[in-house]
Amino acid sequence: TDADGDTITKYRLWDGTSDASSGYWKVNGVEKAASQTFEITAADLANTVWTAGAVSDAVSVQAFDGVAWS
Repeated sequence: TDADGDTITKYRLWDGTSDASSGYWKVNGVEKAASQTFEITAADLANTVWTAGAVSDAVSVQAFDGVAWS
């Protein structure tokens, strides 16, 4: 839940580094493209992994409670 008790319904994730040596997101075993924002359901969070790369990376995660993004 968020600060006022609303259930999180989806997440927005971002990988801001396109370097081939950088990390990447995988959702349900499928690698997501770099330098993109994408959304997943709260149920898919358990099937989402970040794999670190050899260089530094810019990564962002936001949560949505049905009303507003964090």
